[in-house]
Amino acid sequence: MCYFKRILVVDLTTGEHHFEDIDDEVVRKFVGGYGLGAWYTFTRQKGTRIDPLGPENILSFCPGLLNRTGTSYGGRFMVTAKSPLSGGWGDANCGGRFGPALRSCGLDLLAIHGAAEEPSVIVIDGDEVEIRPAGELWGLDAPETERALEAELGNGVHVCAIGTAGERLVRFAGIVNHGGRIAARSGLGAVMGSKKLKAVVARGKKKTPPSDKKVLTALTKAYNHYTKADTRYDKVNEWLVRKLSKLSPLLRVAPFQVKGEGIQFKHILKQFGTCGLTPMSAEVGDSPVKNWAGSGSHDFPLKTHALHLDGPLVKEREAKPYFCSQCPLGCGGINKCAEGEHAGHKPEYETICALGTNCLVHDIDLIFKLNDRLNHAGVDSITMGAIAAMAFEAWEKGLIGPDQTDGVALEWGSTTALEWLVEKTIAREGIGDILANGIKEASETLGCEECAMHAGGEALPMHDTRYDPTFALAYSSEPTPGRHTIVSQTYVELMGLERKIEGVRAASLPLYRKKSKYDPTGQGTVMALATRYVQVANCLGLCEFGFLTGDAPVLEWTNAATGWEWTMEDLLRTGECIETIRHAYNVREGIRPADFRLPDRVLGRPPLKTGPLKGIEVDVETMQQDFFNHLGWDLETGRPRKDRLEAIGLGFVNEALDDAAATV
Repeated sequence: MCYFKRILVVDLTTGEHHFEDIDDEVVRKFVGGYGLGAWYTFTRQKGTRIDPLGPENILSFCPGLLNRTGTSYGGRFMVTAKSPLSGGWGDANCGGRFGPALRSCGLDLLAIHGAAEEPSVIVIDGDEVEIRPAGELWGLDAPETERALEAELGNGVHVCAIGTAGERLVRFAGIVNHGGRIAARSGLGAVMGSKKLKAVVARGKKKTPPSDKKVLTALTKAYNHYTKADTRYDKVNEWLVRKLSKLSPLLRVAPFQVKGEGIQFKHILKQFGTCGLTPMSAEVGDSPVKNWAGSGSHDFPLKTHALHLDGPLVKEREAKPYFCSQCPLGCGGINKCAEGEHAGHKPEYETICALGTNCLVHDIDLIFKLNDRLNHAGVDSITMGAIAAMAFEAWEKGLIGPDQTDGVALEWGSTTALEWLVEKTIAREGIGDILANGIKEASETLGCEECAMHAGGEALPMHDTRYDPTFALAYSSEPTPGRHTIVSQTYVELMGLERKIEGVRAASLPLYRKKSKYDPTGQGTVMALATRYVQVANCLGLCEFGFLTGDAPVLEWTNAATGWEWTMEDLLRTGECIETIRHAYNVREGIRPADFRLPDRVLGRPPLKTGPLKGIEVDVETMQQDFFNHLGWDLETGRPRKDRLEAIGLGFVNEALDDAAATV
C-alpha cells in the first residue's frame, strides 16, 4: 500500500500537535494532494466567510499519492488554504523535493491550524514533531532560510519556507523549496506569513511500497524509456527540433501537436525547458502582449523583441539541468553563477512572458535578475508581471502619475520601471504597498479596474484565450480561478484523451472533426471530462509535463501503486469528487460563478484589430453552460445538485451548504 492514512495536525496557537487516522474510503475518494486538503478543510474549518489571513484559515501541505513510489513524474506536492486573493478555495502545485520528504515522515497530509505569536518553524523528523522559535530567520529570503536550517539540522532535511514577501503579507506570495521551486499561486505564502510560520522542515525514512511493485516498475521503466528518447523515431524528432531551432522558433514547434502525441513538445522541454516556447507563443498569439491589448507581430516583433527571450539564450546561462523528484525529463535548469554566489533556477515560460511580452520588455538579463529576486522573496511571477502591465497601462492612460511613483515613468518596455515596481512591491513601500494587495484590490484602490486582467482576484496566466478559447473556460470556471494547468484543447490533444475517455471521443475535438477551434459546441463537455481526469493526476502528484508529453499510463500507475483495480469510470468519478468539493468550498464561502467573470478584453470584446488573433471573440458562455451541466452545478448560484452530490458520495456537502445558506 502506497499511503499511510495518517494526518499530522499542528495548532500554532496552542503549540500542540496530534496524529489522526483517515479511512481508506476517504483516500479512494480524494486520493491525495489537494484532494485530501480540500476534504480536510471543508470538513474541519470552523465557520464560513473567515478571514484568509486570520488564524481560522487552515494551511495544509499535501504530498501526492505517488510520492516516493518511484513512479515517473510522481514527485509533486500541493499546498491548500482559503485564498487571500479570491476569498475562495486556494491551492498551489509545486515540484522540487519537499513532497517526497513529507511522505517519508509517514504522512498523507500536514494540516496547520491557528497562528503563532512569534516567528516559528515546524520540524518533522520521522515521528518527532517540534515547533521551534524562528526569530533569527525572520527577515531572511527563502533560500537563505533553507540553507540556515540545513546547516542547523544536518543531512537529509528538506525545507519549505517563505521569503520576505510572505512575511510582509504580500497577497500573491508563494512558498519556496529547493532553492527556488515555488508553490506560487493563490497567495498561500501570505497565509503562511499570517501564521508567523517561517518554514516547515521534513526528514524521514518511511517507505511507501506500491501494491504491485513489479508492474509499477515495468510501467515506469517503459515510460522513462520513452521520455529519454531511446527509440529511432524519438531520435529523429529530437534531431528535427535541434535543426529547426537554428532556423526559427516558429518552425521549432510547428509540428508538435501530431495526433496528440506530444513528441516535439517533449523534445522542446528536454532541450530548452518551457522557455523554448516563448518567441513562438508571442508570434502566433498564445502569450498575451501589452496587457492583453496588443499582438506579438505588431507590438513585440519576432526579430527585434521576441527572439531576445528565446530558449537558446536562456540555455546559454544554464550550468546544468534541474530534475524535480522522480522526474526523468529535467526541464528545469540551474543558472551559472560567479564565485561566491548561489546558483538559482532559470526562468520559466510564464515568468518570461509575464515580465517580458506582457510588459513589452525584451531584456533577458533583467528577466533573469528579477526571476531570481522573486524566487528569493517568494513571489508569484505571473501576478507580478500582470500587476506591472496593469501599472504601465494605467500610467499611459493617466490613471497613475509621477507623484505616485517617485517620478519613475512607468512606460511600456522600461526595464528601470519594471525593476522599480518589483522592488517596491516586495518591500511594500509607496505604491508597492497598494500593489502588494493583489491585482483586484490594487486596481480598485488606484482607480484602474479597466487595466486589471484577472478572474476573481487571481491574475491571469500567460496563455491567451483568443488563441485557445478553452482557456477562458478554465480561467473562469475552475474552483481556483485563473488556472492554466488544468484543461484546454491543447492539453486534451497532447494527453490523447480521445483514446482514453469515451465521452471525449464521442464529443470529439476541433482537431479531429476538422471544424474551427472557436466553435464552442461540445467543448464544455470535453473540458469537464478532462478536468475530472486531471484532478486525479494532480492528486497523484504527477507533473503535468509527464502526461502532456506522451500517453502516460495514469490509470495503470494508480492501480499498480494502490491495488484498487479501478476502471476509467472509477477514476473519473473520483476526479468529479475532487473537483466538486473544491468548487463547493467556494459556494459555501459565498462565491458565485459571476464572481470569476473574465474582463471583456480577454474575450475579444471588442476584438483585436491587428495580429494573428485579429477579429476573434470567444464564446465562453456556451462552453460554461455545458461544463456546469456536465458536472451538475447551477450556473447562477454555483451550487451542485443535491442528487448529484448523493450519487458521487458527497452527501455531507449538501448538509454543509444548507447550513451555510441558513446563516447568511
